[in-house]
This record gives sequence, C-alpha cells and structure tokens, in this order.
Amino acid sequence: MLIKYVGHSCFKIRDNETGYSIMLDPYKDGSVAGYGKIVDSASEVLCSHEHDDHFGAEHIKLEPMDESPFEVTWIDTWHDPEKGALRGPNRIYMITSKKTGE
Repeated sequence: MLIKYVGHSCFKIRDNETGYSIMLDPYKDGSVAGYGKIVDSASEVLCSHEHDDHFGAEHIKLEPMDESPFEVTWIDTWHDPEKGALRGPNRIYMITSKKTGE
C-alpha cells in the first residue's frame, strides 16, 4: 500500500498489486491558498465534509476498476462542538486492506 500526500488535507491511498486507489478530501481549485490545481485520478473519491477545501471530487478523474482491495468504514461526527450547528456534519473514514487487515 502506498500513501501519497497530495496537499492540504488530501491524500491518495493506492494498492500496489491492483493499482486501485482512493483519493481522500481533494480540495476545489482556488480553495486553499498556496496549493495548485489537483491533476490526478483515482478509483474512488471520499470526502469528509462539504467545505470547498475538502470537497473537490469533480476535479479527480475516476478510473473504473474491479472490486476494491480496501474495506472502508466510517464514523459520522460533527465538524464543531455545537453538533454541526456552526460547520455541519463530518465523516471520519477508516480504510484497511482486505488482504492484510492493516
């Protein structure tokens, strides 16, 4: 498994054997000062919440792949201590390899 830092809060996780990849929290163009446009592709895209600096899935080219080698589970949380009243909901993803459990 390869984990690549893309920028801001965006990471790409790739399975070395299958090439399947997950892009996490890509940002929209111009939403994060100092970071350029993301030019990349992935098998799937996961966004933790709908703020522009975490919700730029439209900028990622989707690569159709076979079944994911990853198991993705999540916990729904709030983005603020006011149960989402200020900044809305948030989702924390847990991603493990189906082969190794890591």
